[in-house]
Amino acid sequence: MQQTQDQYFSLLSQALSGRTKALGIQSTAMIMNALEELIMHPQKDPVKTLQTCFQRQSAFLEDALLLTEHLIEDSDNKETIDKNHTEELFEEAWTTFSRNTFMHSVSLVENRLRHSGFDEGFFEGKRCFDGGCGIGRLSVAMSRLGASEVVAVDIGGNSLSYFEQALAELEIKNVEIANSDITDLSKWEAE
Repeated sequence: MQQTQDQYFSLLSQALSGRTKALGIQSTAMIMNALEELIMHPQKDPVKTLQTCFQRQSAFLEDALLLTEHLIEDSDNKETIDKNHTEELFEEAWTTFSRNTFMHSVSLVENRLRHSGFDEGFFEGKRCFDGGCGIGRLSVAMSRLGASEVVAVDIGGNSLSYFEQALAELEIKNVEIANSDITDLSKWEAE
């Protein structure tokens, strides 16, 4: 397995240093997804699961690196394109949840926090921040776990509308929603 990991991290290093950076990040997310799967299902064989994931992601990165010369880097408007693409992607991905599905996803977040070692009182009385909040699953979970205030920030219009509606239906009043880019947090004072 060590050889497979070494190969993956070598390919990842190459991918993150060039025009395939976004694909390298995507690949890293897939590795994190496999790790989360193992945390949530401890009965699974971690060696087999990770070996398979590292092999697949190595093949993915090898293919991505072969395409490097065909990728265009437009640095003049890349930030605008990335922001718009991100907003469109997440607007479509999450705002179709039914309220039952939304609440199920909130309970999954709460369970993940518990399984990650957070005790039941960790959020009690704290002011919390949810950057890139989307439809607010983490914000709702932190509120339900005792946060005194949650500041939830995202660039998505539809997802924030969905989130506002969910907060109203759930009668949660300690969450402040802001439509803002999380790379500029100057309007909030540190405490």
